[in-house]
Amino acid sequence: MIRREIVRRKKALLIVAVALIAVGVWWWQWQAPYRTLTAFLDALQKGDVSSLYDLTPTYERRFVTPELIAHAYKRVIRPYLLEGKEIDRIWRTSLRRMFLPELWLGRVRAVRFYIWFRDQQGRKQMTAVIVQRPPFEERWRVPFSTFLINTLVGIHVLQGGSPNKAFDRAFEIAHRLGFKFVASPEGGTVHTED
Repeated sequence: MIRREIVRRKKALLIVAVALIAVGVWWWQWQAPYRTLTAFLDALQKGDVSSLYDLTPTYERRFVTPELIAHAYKRVIRPYLLEGKEIDRIWRTSLRRMFLPELWLGRVRAVRFYIWFRDQQGRKQMTAVIVQRPPFEERWRVPFSTFLINTLVGIHVLQGGSPNKAFDRAFEIAHRLGFKFVASPEGGTVHTED
């Protein structure tokens, strides 16, 4: 009788241990885009261009250089997004489902984060960061050109521009900054002159 009780407790302990390991693995995987986003935001706050470049996907490095990132950072990101502002809120969504994050990331290749920055007067500005896991890369990456376009759209709307024209204007400014192509959230590229 006592032996049966010991075997039953061992089975229960084994089931609990396996369940905890499974939840731990799921949590670690689900948090991976957050860890990449945190590294990106830290590099952004510090102005660390080499870290921002290291976080770009391999395919984006064909058309984005550290010099382009430094130029865009100096001309757009720092003065319009970072100076005098702090992060107010981060909201994780999916590219497939607008308002809900994916619970299982097995086949998910991109996660969208909306980030609100707030200035001293309480005004908020939003941008989006796409954290993606491109094909043939196992690490999560942040395409800087996509982040730049999303930031330019937020700046345009904040300054009273038409939301309908925001992406056209963002692509025009990105092209003037030297970006000939922009990485798409799905892993492709879009020409900025089109």
